[in-house]
Amino acid sequence: MVNKLKKRIRLSVWGLTSLVLLVFAVFSFVLNSNSIRFNFRSALDNYTEIVITKIRLDNAVSTNWINTLEAANNIIIGIKDNNGNVYLFSGNNEFKTSREVLLNRTYDIARENGVAAYELEFMSSTLSTSITVNGDNGDTYLCKVTVIPIKESYVAVSVILSNEKYEKDIENLLFRYILIIVILEAILYLISKILAEYAVKPTIQSERSQREFIASVSHELRSPLAVIKAASSTAQINGDHTKLPSIVDSEVNRMSRLVEDLMTLSKADTSGWEIETEDIDLDDLTLNIYEKIVVLANNRNRSIRMIPAKGTLPVIKTNGMRLTQIILIFFNNACEYSTEGKEITFGVVNNSKWIKLYIGDRGPGIPDKEKKKIFERFYRADKSRSDKKHFGLGLSVAMALAKAMNMEIGVDDNEFGGSDFYIRLNKRIE
Repeated sequence: MVNKLKKRIRLSVWGLTSLVLLVFAVFSFVLNSNSIRFNFRSALDNYTEIVITKIRLDNAVSTNWINTLEAANNIIIGIKDNNGNVYLFSGNNEFKTSREVLLNRTYDIARENGVAAYELEFMSSTLSTSITVNGDNGDTYLCKVTVIPIKESYVAVSVILSNEKYEKDIENLLFRYILIIVILEAILYLISKILAEYAVKPTIQSERSQREFIASVSHELRSPLAVIKAASSTAQINGDHTKLPSIVDSEVNRMSRLVEDLMTLSKADTSGWEIETEDIDLDDLTLNIYEKIVVLANNRNRSIRMIPAKGTLPVIKTNGMRLTQIILIFFNNACEYSTEGKEITFGVVNNSKWIKLYIGDRGPGIPDKEKKKIFERFYRADKSRSDKKHFGLGLSVAMALAKAMNMEIGVDDNEFGGSDFYIRLNKRIE
């Protein structure tokens, strides 16, 4: 399922970005090829204008000048007078079709377009046309024929430029675009693959967490059931049923606590879960919490000391029962992990902006890398303590309750080498 989702995301991202890239590439290629075509035609116009200007200024052009211009720019220049005489030059012989054939074809096509000097009886302005001429070997040429009046005569000037350079420029441009597209497509594919991995990461984590959660719940439920079954079997074999009720009652209580914790976490996972609040006098609440902790500590042979806050605590809008539940979770956790005989501390810190309630133990402490993980469901920093009576849900329940009440929860190291689990209440909470 995850692999299919990953593939779908990868192909979607890659396909969409590739489409955008191709559209942009085609648009850019058209613009650049048009620019090359425009420059090619502009070059033909410039060569024609150079020849015409020379003729108008000098009323004639030398063969050497024409040959030099042809050789320097890889063009063919032809001049035809009003009597139909064609003057051939020899400055460029690199074209696949002979210059005589090209010039004759050029003049023939120009005449069909109405541009021919020797057929006009009177002309007071310049006539011009641009045409494409095909050679004998699959070669093509861009040509321009211009007829200009010279004194009482007329001259047709032809300039022929091979399309070979233009075609090579277009081919090179196309090759560059294809190469760039291939490279960018490869990069886009890698990016889409990375994005797909990143996108499904929460799904993979959620799936893994669900599997671990189900496995942990199954294990925790199996444990008390196994105890009850073993006790029942022993009672049947020995015929002594006196201990069976207490064992069943204890294990059923364990299962009830587990179900209650799971229900709390299920509510926390539901969007919009809110906890009702009311005005609570923190002085009274902290005293009530301490009294409950003292009873629990005596039952577990633990020593408890309270460090009260300085000054009077304010009335704050919160949920006293849930806040008490969080502190008792901290206390039970401290009892599980504190060294036997060591004192447990319940403290209150009154700050100008917030109030902090905490439970401090003198246990082995918690490594920094474990401090965030310990609030995860079924997580135990000490894997060897999997046989404890708690389920690894207490701290995750405390975290869920704190978030629902917009309070901060966390753990700090204390001066005794143990840990202080705290909840911080903002005085502006409403």
